[in-house]
Amino acid sequence: MHLPGRKFANFGLLLCICPVTLTTGITADKEASMTTTAESPAAAQLEANKAVIRSFVDAWNSRDFGRFRDLMGQDAVLRIGGGVVPCNPAGTRAIAEEWTTAFPDWRFDLRALIAEGDRVVAHMPYSGTHRQPILGVAPTNRSCSVDEIVIFRVSEGKITQAWEVTTRLACGASSGSSRPMRPSALTTALRRVTRL
Repeated sequence: MHLPGRKFANFGLLLCICPVTLTTGITADKEASMTTTAESPAAAQLEANKAVIRSFVDAWNSRDFGRFRDLMGQDAVLRIGGGVVPCNPAGTRAIAEEWTTAFPDWRFDLRALIAEGDRVVAHMPYSGTHRQPILGVAPTNRSCSVDEIVIFRVSEGKITQAWEVTTRLACGASSGSSRPMRPSALTTALRRVTRL
C-alpha cells in the first residue's frame, strides 16, 4: 500500500514487465504519468505483437474468421492439455466455426496483455451458451465460462505458437450450479477439427 506523499518503491518490477517512461517525482497522491517509449524499436515491436493478439481476439468475437489468413502462421501450433494441435489459418477457422456454432454467443474478454520479446501473454477468459451439439454432446442450453491464459509467440506479424492454460470448463444450470468439463475434452475436439 502506498501512502500519500510517499514515492513508489518498486519500479524494478514494473520496468521488467514493460518499457515505460515515468515522470520523475511521482508520489501516490499524484497521478503517475506513464507512456510507452514509442521511439524505441523494441517497444514498438512489443506493441505490434500485442496488436496481433488484439486482432485475433477481435476476429473471434466479431466472427470475422477470414482474418485468420493474416494472423496465423502456416505452421502455427497450439499446445494444450499435453497435446499439440495444428493452428494454421484453415485449422484455426475450423476450430472457431465449430465452437461458435455450438456456442453462438461465445465471447473472449481480453483482460490483460503482457509482452516480452516475441511472446505475448493474454488473460482472455471466454464464455458462451451451449446451443448446438459439440464433441458428441447434445446442447445443454447452459452458460459456460472458462478462465484462460494463453502465451502466444508472434513472428513477422503472425501467431506461430500458442500455449493455452485454462481452468475447468464450468457450465452452470439455471439453478446456478455448475458442472465442470475435463480440459482433455477440449484437446480432443481441437485435434478432431484440425485434421483437414
